[in-house]
Amino acid sequence: MQESEPFLGVLLLLGIAMGKKGPLNYIFGSIVCIIVGIFIISIAKGGTLKIENHEVRMKLPLYSEKIFIADQIADVQIISLDEESPLKPVRKKSGSATKNLKNGWFTLKNDEKAFLLLEGRKAIYVKTREGNAYLLGIMDFDKLLEVFQKNVKQIILD
Repeated sequence: MQESEPFLGVLLLLGIAMGKKGPLNYIFGSIVCIIVGIFIISIAKGGTLKIENHEVRMKLPLYSEKIFIADQIADVQIISLDEESPLKPVRKKSGSATKNLKNGWFTLKNDEKAFLLLEGRKAIYVKTREGNAYLLGIMDFDKLLEVFQKNVKQIILD
């Protein structure tokens, strides 16, 4: 169960108990709760990250699919969100952010705009030749790093 579901249930019950009575008000209130619920659940849900055949595909709810191929990569680095870094996300432009999940467009500490599909405390920073920046991370970061290096680009580890 999503964290937002009990909250939406309470709002619905309060609306029914405290709102004006009438079939149109019940219908309108129900539609609003359903729309808000779908929006909250879709934002709280993480996206998909596919890495195969020298290509990275990222898809988040409410965003168009982001794709780049290995030949487009200009720079790639590993960063830890627990350490100070100019590549650390500091401001959300559009998207969602919870304790361990950051998705959407963010401003990095160096004022660069980046698209994040990030779960956990470690990330792969990718800068393309076109100037787009991405932060990719999943809870099993070692597995992500292994798949990225095998299918996209080798990363020199310090």
